[in-house]
Amino acid sequence: MLLPPFAEEFLCRAAARALFYPTLLYTALACRVLGPRRRRWFDRVDATVVLGALPLRGLTEQLVKQENVRGVITMNEPYETRFLCNSLEEWRDAGVEQLTLSTVDFTGVPSPQQLHAGVAFALKYAALGHSVYVHCKAGRSRSATMVAAYLIQARGPPHLFLSFGMFGQQHLHCTCFSCWWKPDHLEEIPCSHAEQGPNKQMQHKKATVFGI
Repeated sequence: MLLPPFAEEFLCRAAARALFYPTLLYTALACRVLGPRRRRWFDRVDATVVLGALPLRGLTEQLVKQENVRGVITMNEPYETRFLCNSLEEWRDAGVEQLTLSTVDFTGVPSPQQLHAGVAFALKYAALGHSVYVHCKAGRSRSATMVAAYLIQARGPPHLFLSFGMFGQQHLHCTCFSCWWKPDHLEEIPCSHAEQGPNKQMQHKKATVFGI
């Protein structure tokens, strides 16, 4: 029996809340048990973007001083960060600007508007020579989707695979580009990487990015 949209959304949000702490504990255990060669709390993708799990309060100094983070893109819903992470004011006191683009865990997909806002935010700090920490709960899906959009916008589709592949995190779920992120979404985020020479016309074609 098909559920009405409002009931389906309610169940998805309820499931995400119920599974939040168990799956967060799983992420913490995976990082500890598998070790840094297989699973890390966060990874630097390029000179601007750091992709990771929840920026717990204890990580603030490391992110600001060692990783030069001056911007944070939060893909979580408010309940996910309320007790474990810095508030907007606490980030501001640390010299960090926070952009919140709330997306439901497991079933949620960042909207084209959210992707535009997040990419523009990251590019702003790239121009200033600072870093941006992009996160969701585990750094696997919602935040990875945002980082993939940033890479396509800033560097072109090939760099999506090169950048994610460099740090070899097999737990990333970027299936959004084969089933979540529809072609019209890609049209709304034009690639700033221009092809040169005889292949220049290729820049006008839609990018097809398969799940990692």
